[in-house]
This record gives sequence, structure tokens and C-alpha cells, in this order.
Amino acid sequence: MSTRLGGWAALGATAALSLLGIAGCVQYFEGEVQGFVRDEVTEEGINGATVRIYYDGADDESYQLTFTQTNVDDGFFIFRRIVWSTEHPWFGDEGDLTDVRVTVEHEDYQPFD
Repeated sequence: MSTRLGGWAALGATAALSLLGIAGCVQYFEGEVQGFVRDEVTEEGINGATVRIYYDGADDESYQLTFTQTNVDDGFFIFRRIVWSTEHPWFGDEGDLTDVRVTVEHEDYQPFD
């Protein structure tokens, strides 16, 4: 047994499929993050720090998906390729912005707010 769609039903089904096609487009972007870890008093670079970058807060499950770099050289760190996806990029096909959280740990230093 086959079922035929009436004119309006077929139009509605076509529109729904078109919207799903548009809404399902995910674009991937990549970026670079770099910086220095410096002592507040001496303003010298701190070696041996662990720098982590992640997309969401530490309470989120994605905290396990971090980019980590240790033993930074003279306090300099660089993450050359950070990749994220979005369905609605800020600048269309040209590019996008995303927020990341940077944490720094070192055994000789205390955390601050």
C-alpha cells in the first residue's frame, strides 16, 4: 500500500527537509593561542608551568577535553591548533570567535582570583 501526499503536505515536507539541511550545517574553525606566564614581582618568565586551555567551565564534562602544555620555555606558551565547531559563525564563512578558558599551574605559586 502506498500513500500519496497532498499538495500542502508535500510542500510542508519539502520545507521541513530544507530547514533540516540548513540547520544541520556545522562549520569547523581553528585558531592559535599564545602568551607568557610571568612572575608578578620580577616580571620574569616562569618555567615548568602547566598551561591548560578548555572551552567550558571546569564543572562541565568537556573539562577532560583540554589542550595542555608543560615546561613552557621562559614562560612562553603556544597552542598552534585549537579546533571548534559551530552552526552559526560570527563572520559567516570567513571566520568565527569562541571563548576559551586558560588555567596556569605551578608548584611554586599559589592561585589567585
